[in-house]
Amino acid sequence: MKICFIGHKFHAKTGSSAFFRKILSEIGDVTELHSSPDEHPLMDDEIMRGLLSSDFDRYVFWQTEYIAERLLCSEPGKMIIIPMFDGAWGRSDDYWRKFARCRFISFSRSHHETLQRLDCKSSYFQYFPDPGLETQRPIDTSDLDGFFWERRAGKHLSTPLVVKMAHALGIRRLHVHLASDFAHANEALRYASCASDRVELTFSKWFESRDEYERVAHQPLFYFAPREREGIGMAVLEAMAQGQIVVAPDMPTMNEYVAHRCSGLLYDSEDSGPSPALARLTGEELAQLSSEARRKVAAGRQDWLRDVDRLKSIIADDGKRWSTLDVSAHFANQIRLSAHGRVHNHG
Repeated sequence: MKICFIGHKFHAKTGSSAFFRKILSEIGDVTELHSSPDEHPLMDDEIMRGLLSSDFDRYVFWQTEYIAERLLCSEPGKMIIIPMFDGAWGRSDDYWRKFARCRFISFSRSHHETLQRLDCKSSYFQYFPDPGLETQRPIDTSDLDGFFWERRAGKHLSTPLVVKMAHALGIRRLHVHLASDFAHANEALRYASCASDRVELTFSKWFESRDEYERVAHQPLFYFAPREREGIGMAVLEAMAQGQIVVAPDMPTMNEYVAHRCSGLLYDSEDSGPSPALARLTGEELAQLSSEARRKVAAGRQDWLRDVDRLKSIIADDGKRWSTLDVSAHFANQIRLSAHGRVHNHG
């Protein structure tokens, strides 16, 4: 089988689509092309010319549905669309209805349900990375620390808000990685906005290697999710695998992996200050959260490995029928957050 993978340039840089490209290579011969929606549309014209004159058996569009849209008049039956929630959530129902004759693979349960409601052919998967070797994480409630990568400087989810949340959780030290996805116009103003007399702050702007980044990012007990919405959220999953306590907005896909006060902490991203869902926890509660985060990834990894054959079958379109479990944490989160809100309001 000849497969063309049209991926997002950012994912090619970070390697977050590597696991999927490896699976494709086990099915057939793969040709890789990469695009970015941030570039001028003319940059994709060469890709379009190549695709229109090609004879691939499958065309796989990894967060590049804007290119797939231009090819709908050709062979939609050969096209597999893989949106990511962070890029898909704002698109209209009419936009997705255009792809009704294509096959979708969804790594967000929320978006999968949207596609099903629109009568699109969607198959849901939940990916988990290899958790690696298990380690016991020491917890000292008198010296709690956290890590936050500020990827969206000037947005609501930025260092000032994270500092407020850190203070509410009793965190004394917070390391902030000031490496925005987009250039920040005024670095001096940006540093000044981070000032705090509540939490001790340290900063970095660059890491020489991934190993250096992981040493700094995975040492603290708390890991603050960097964005309000994620596609898969590889960094969040890697933190959970390390036994870190993820603090994330109650939005997909984080709330599909993190169960509030069970395997992490969720908060309302619309709150202007610390969410009522965030409060100081005992050492025993912190240890339980850390252990459960690690266990969640380890168990999820086994589920994912068992589900890979179903994924390959759908890509190959071999006609097999499969059943799958809905392993999303979202419904349980609604119960936990409602219960916690009632306790907070009557406490």
